[in-house]
Amino acid sequence: MKTSSTKRVLAFWLAVAMLGSSAPAAFAVDMETQPAEQVAGRSYASSRRVTRTGASTGSLDVKEKSSHGLKQLTVGQAVSDVDISSLVTVSKAGKEQDTYHYEVSGLPKGLTVSGNKISGTPEQAGSGHITVTVTDGSDSSVFGERQVSYTVNAKKIKVKSAKIGENIYDGTDCVKNITVQFSDDTNNPSDTQDTLADITLESSEYEASGKFNSPDVGSNVSADITVKLTDEGKKKYIFDGSTDEAKISVQGEIQQADLEIEVPEIPIQKGAGLDAVKEKLKKIKVKGVKDEEIQGEFELTNVEPKGENVSVAREIEDFTQTAGNYTVTAAFTPKNNNYKKKENIKFNCIVNESAAAGKKEQKVSFANPKVSVEF
Repeated sequence: MKTSSTKRVLAFWLAVAMLGSSAPAAFAVDMETQPAEQVAGRSYASSRRVTRTGASTGSLDVKEKSSHGLKQLTVGQAVSDVDISSLVTVSKAGKEQDTYHYEVSGLPKGLTVSGNKISGTPEQAGSGHITVTVTDGSDSSVFGERQVSYTVNAKKIKVKSAKIGENIYDGTDCVKNITVQFSDDTNNPSDTQDTLADITLESSEYEASGKFNSPDVGSNVSADITVKLTDEGKKKYIFDGSTDEAKISVQGEIQQADLEIEVPEIPIQKGAGLDAVKEKLKKIKVKGVKDEEIQGEFELTNVEPKGENVSVAREIEDFTQTAGNYTVTAAFTPKNNNYKKKENIKFNCIVNESAAAGKKEQKVSFANPKVSVEF
């Protein structure tokens, strides 16, 4: 029975005879080892351990095909059953063979492999390489690898339409509440704006901003909208001209702003008349957005007596003839069309019995809009 050292010597000279004197050592073979082994990172069941230590005279010549099914891809465009073997050409000793085992790694995001078939839908634009490993079907120690290039192109899209939602006058020309609809920017001449397939982008994939041509209230105010792809959006899409930005002109409505008005308590002398009340109201400064001072007119619309000292309700025209405490209702019509008419403004009016009612000073301010008055 031969010793272990004798076996190793025989194995050494067997390897030398197989490789020849002109080729570098490629494999170390241990006849006593019989587990499933690794060859260039792949597992094979074998009766011997094969360790790659250099170029082998039996290596396969694997080359990328100049044109293959993964050469040019597009985000969102499905790939179906592309055979791994269609990506490369394989030869051994200058002769093509049919019995090869193929493996692939490094596929673009969205693609998977089942058996020898690659399928899926690319999810991100970019370029890279797929590693294709080919093994001789009759000898797992004979193999070759090739980096196969691919490009996933961003999907070309266009802004199909943009709609402007509610915009309340705020003194600026900035457009708010923009809704954008996208479509596939196909080059098919038969496609029109209406027949292009709609594409839905996530809110994180684009930003829309715009400016009105005028900041003032109107029902058909022209606006220029800019739609820009975010970093997330640029992983998938591109606009015409290979840009990440598109522009569109639309029309929108700017609605009137509300006025919040509070009138402080107003003291007047008995018998002063309605004009005295109106003169006091004229001193109230009404401010709109950005402290814009709003000119306009107050109109008294109703009066109701308050307290036990008033026994008879007075008409709005002559309520100042009776001393007492009154709740007066008024309306304010702004001269600036950017604001709505303010109805149902209630304030307290004290009609004093004494002719020397005195001067009473009050100052009231509010956040926005602001009102101030001095009596």
